[in-house]
Amino acid sequence: MKKTFVLITFTFIIFFICSAVALAVPDSPYVDVYVNGKFLESDQPAMIIEGRTFAPLRAIVESLNCFVYWDADKQSIQINNEVTEISMKIMFSTMYKTDRRNRDIREAIVLDVPPNIYNERTLVPARAIAE
Repeated sequence: MKKTFVLITFTFIIFFICSAVALAVPDSPYVDVYVNGKFLESDQPAMIIEGRTFAPLRAIVESLNCFVYWDADKQSIQINNEVTEISMKIMFSTMYKTDRRNRDIREAIVLDVPPNIYNERTLVPARAIAE
């Protein structure tokens, strides 16, 4: 009897915890972005699209004191700081990282999802920016 009571109580607690977590998921596809602990304000918020978080590239990169160059004809993006150059193209899943001090060191990084354009803004997978 005591084991049955403990089992029912444990099951109820687990059910309650799982229900609370499910209720905590927001209906909005938008997410807040923080860079170095500060909330990032942008005209295009970060979004969750098909289970992936996409972030507004220019706003994040410029907040990190990097430069962004957009080539509309090629739909390519180039990001520079003193040490690194990153290039990627819209709808292509490979990002290239080059050491600006030694151009021979170039790394191809395969992204799980490619950058895309939404509301005339370039959104890239948040994981790509973090890496």
